[in-house]
Amino acid sequence: MTFTGGGGEDADRVEALMRVGDFPGAAALARELLAAGARSSPLLRAYAEALWGCGRFDEALRTAGLAAGLRPADPSAGLVRAQLLLASGRPAAARAAARNLRRQWPSNSAAILTGCLKRYRQIGRAHV
Repeated sequence: MTFTGGGGEDADRVEALMRVGDFPGAAALARELLAAGARSSPLLRAYAEALWGCGRFDEALRTAGLAAGLRPADPSAGLVRAQLLLASGRPAAARAAARNLRRQWPSNSAAILTGCLKRYRQIGRAHV
């Protein structure tokens, strides 16, 4: 997970639950905050990561796509989406997403894409 912060108090609260391994609680909190009208790219990113930790892979990918679309100038939203694509076994889609990131932020390298891959795979296996 990125746990990048900067997403305001709502995303920070969700990420705090994930740090202690409470992915179902984090997903429930994010869902509640989104239903109450809090809609930000950082909150959607955190929700995507919580969904991934719960084993809800397709929903996590859709949510990560929403986060990236909501704030296209936010590289971390695109990065989460690319990492989840790679972790879900879709390397071609992950490479395409990474190419888009590299076009927008040339300093990003392929190493960034794989930085959290091991963590996503471990979380995904633990909840399948």
